[in-house]
Amino acid sequence: MPAFILRNLDPEFWARVQAKAAAEGVPVKALILRLLGQWLAAVAVLSTMSCAYENPTQSTTPVAQPTPGVPSRIELSATPGVGAEAGSGAITARVLDGLAAALQGQMVTFKAESGELGASQVVTDDKGLARTTISGPAGPISISASVGAVEQKTLIAIQSPPPTSLPPGPPPTTTTTTTTVPPIVTVFPDYQVILTTNPEAPVAGNPLTLVANVTLVGTPPTPDTYAWDCTNDGVADGVTGAGVSTFTGCVFPSSPTSRTITAKVIVGDAATLLAKTATATIVIAATPAPVITLSCNSPTWPAVTSCNASAKVAGVQVPSASVHRVEWDWGDHTTDATSTNTHTHKHPSAGEWTIVARVTIVGNPSISEGVVTATVK
Repeated sequence: MPAFILRNLDPEFWARVQAKAAAEGVPVKALILRLLGQWLAAVAVLSTMSCAYENPTQSTTPVAQPTPGVPSRIELSATPGVGAEAGSGAITARVLDGLAAALQGQMVTFKAESGELGASQVVTDDKGLARTTISGPAGPISISASVGAVEQKTLIAIQSPPPTSLPPGPPPTTTTTTTTVPPIVTVFPDYQVILTTNPEAPVAGNPLTLVANVTLVGTPPTPDTYAWDCTNDGVADGVTGAGVSTFTGCVFPSSPTSRTITAKVIVGDAATLLAKTATATIVIAATPAPVITLSCNSPTWPAVTSCNASAKVAGVQVPSASVHRVEWDWGDHTTDATSTNTHTHKHPSAGEWTIVARVTIVGNPSISEGVVTATVK
C-alpha cells in the first residue's frame, strides 16, 4: 500500500477526523482514504458531464430576402404651418421597398384622427413621394399613411395664429419616424390603355378605325365594355363588348381643310366597376381632289358607245353609291348628259371622239375631270 504524509493540517479539522474514525471504529488512515476515493469519483462524474455538452445546432432556416419593387416601409413627416399658414400643415409620405428604393405609382391612403385632409389618397411620384395637406384646430393630431398592410404614424402640432402684438415664435420641429415591416406583395388591378387609329394619318371622307390597346396590370378581369367617343363630346358614338377592341363607326366627312379632333375610349368591367379612359389627338388631313378613270368600248358605228367613270380619293376607291353626279361631254364641248357613273351615247358618225366626264363625289368639295379618247369604227 502506498504511503502518504499529511502536513500543515488544521488542528480543529484533524480532531474532527479522529473523532469520526473513533466513532466508526476504523483507523484514521482508512477513513481518510475512503473520503478521498469518494471525492475523486465525484470529480470524474462532473468531468464526464462537462465533456458530454454539445453546442446547440445552428438554425438552417433561410432568412427572407427583401423583394425589389414591393412596399416595405414608409417615411412619414408632417410640418405644421406658421404665421399666415398657421392652422394647417403639410404631410409627406415616402414609400420604399426592402432595398431602400423609392417606389413610384403606389396608392398612399392618409388618415387623421381630427381636422380635414386635402386629399386622402395620393399616388407616389417618380421619387416615391405622396403629399397632402391638413387643416384643423390648434393642438396635436395623429396622422397615418398606409400602402396595403404597410402603415406609419406620426404627430403634427397644428399652430395657432400668433398675437398681432407679439413676434412669431420659432418654427416647430418636424418629427420623422421610420418603421420597418415585413415586405407584403400588393398589386392593385388596373388597365393600361393606349388609343390609336388605323390608318395612322387619316384623310377626311375615308374610313377610320379606332383601336384600344389594353394591357392588364395585376389580375383584373378582362374588359367587357368599350365605350367609344369619336369627338370627345361626352356622348358615346358606339359601345362594343368583350374582345371587340376596335371601332369603325367614326365618320368624318370630306373637307377642303385639315382639322384636329380628340377621340376617347372608356375601357371597363361592369362587375368590378374598374374603368380606364384613354384619348388620342388625331389630325385629319384635307380631302384631296378625286382621281377619275374613264373606260369606254370601241363599237362599230352606228352602235352606241358605253363608258364607265370611276373615282379614287387618296388612293381609296370611291363606291358607286358615293358618286353624286357625272356630267358627260361626248366630244362637242358641251354637257350632253348628266347621270351616274355609267352612260351610253350614239355618235353621229364613225371616228375618234374625245369624251370628258366631270365627276362630283358625295361630301367632297372638289370636282374632277376624266378624259378618254373613244374610237367609233
